[in-house]
Amino acid sequence: TSPRSTHPDLESTTMKLLRRLADEGRAVLTTTHAMGSLGLADFVIVLVKGWLAWYGPVEPALRHFNATDPELIFKRLRDAKPQEWASRYRQTAVAKQMRARPGPARAS
Repeated sequence: TSPRSTHPDLESTTMKLLRRLADEGRAVLTTTHAMGSLGLADFVIVLVKGWLAWYGPVEPALRHFNATDPELIFKRLRDAKPQEWASRYRQTAVAKQMRARPGPARAS
């Protein structure tokens, strides 16, 4: 059995911990297929067979994928080929904004 089915609150508890660490100034990167706590993330990256279908805030991602709930994003990915999702994303205002963001500060 998966940890998610064994401990139903594990995903939520883990995501809340990661949110707290981010709020304390730590850089946090996680991968998941559990979309229930997606709202706790600052940004989401959606990859489809290696193609970047989204990188940006959660709310615009829902609109981009025409999903009323984060759990529906995976279902929507079947509506187009990975290359098409990547092309659609590159044409969004969010993609332009994300490309214009400064990179992370480097430790000296």
